[in-house]
Amino acid sequence: DFSRGILQSIGFKEFEPYFKSADPRSPSHGDISAVWAQCVDALKARTRRYAGRQRQWVRNRFAIHDHLCLFTFDSTGAVEDGTSLDDDGGTWRRQVLFPALALATDFLQGKDV
Repeated sequence: DFSRGILQSIGFKEFEPYFKSADPRSPSHGDISAVWAQCVDALKARTRRYAGRQRQWVRNRFAIHDHLCLFTFDSTGAVEDGTSLDDDGGTWRRQVLFPALALATDFLQGKDV
């Protein structure tokens, strides 16, 4: 039953086939690498759907406040190339951190943002 507690979390339900196929007593025991790949794909798809619902929630939440500006920073490239916060030349720093810092600095200095 995936409707209660930790079983609702993203990832558990998607990897249940992998957990079952990893058990040598299971009738579905077989090519575990293929099952793993299918589970990873299912996890990615569910994560994208969840992120879409989050974006929609944020847009709807701020839509009622016409005077607020919402700024977005695309971190997709950083996630795809696997750069970390410790990587000085990383995509995340260029696409998210530096633009966000510049925006915050302008705001704190009273500039139009």
